[in-house]
Amino acid sequence: WGPNIGTFVKIAVCALFTAMFIAFLVQHGRPAGASSAADLKPSLSGFLTVVGLMVFLWVGFELANGAGEEMRNPQRDVPKMILRSGVICAVVYGAMIIGIILVIPKAGLSSVSGFVDAYNAVSGVFHSHPLNVVFAIALIVTLIASGAVWLEGADRTQAIASLDGAGPKWMGRFTSFGTPIAASAASGVVSSAFVVCVFVATSGKLANFFAIMLGLTVSTTAVSYVFIFPALVR
Repeated sequence: WGPNIGTFVKIAVCALFTAMFIAFLVQHGRPAGASSAADLKPSLSGFLTVVGLMVFLWVGFELANGAGEEMRNPQRDVPKMILRSGVICAVVYGAMIIGIILVIPKAGLSSVSGFVDAYNAVSGVFHSHPLNVVFAIALIVTLIASGAVWLEGADRTQAIASLDGAGPKWMGRFTSFGTPIAASAASGVVSSAFVVCVFVATSGKLANFFAIMLGLTVSTTAVSYVFIFPALVR
């Protein structure tokens, strides 16, 4: 229920932000310097700029197979899950991205603070401090749930693979609640070490920290798929 609650909260956050930026545009119009329709036209340079993020967003669907034995009909349900979740993500995140680029001038767009800056711009429509507090709490819950879902899926898959002989047996240890405790602890130690090292190397500068961590995440994910795809073909 942790992931489920996080998903509902995330949709609520996105819906609230969408309502805010629509109200903002109705009251104030599009700010000077904000992106126009011409700026949204696809281009090769734009594609090459975001292709790493696109790859990062589209991986992970196979994690559901780690729980295939718990499904009544995984051959039927997994494809449906991918299609339905893909449509939901496209609609929800598409609305968020459109809101950000319409209310923030192009010169101020940032992969680090874009959403925060956009919320600061549109939140004045309601002038509600309690709403800001609730929104902040909901955003934190969303981030924790998103990280937990990703970690949970990857750890379970690693634990199942270890039980199948593709890794050390101790990595396949589960608790009575069904938590892949050994894989979770191992991934927590490794990821924490990465975070600390990168934080120290960037002297705590958020933009540099974000760029390096994103690069590490995308590249290590890509490396794993270099081995996954040939295994799938075989």
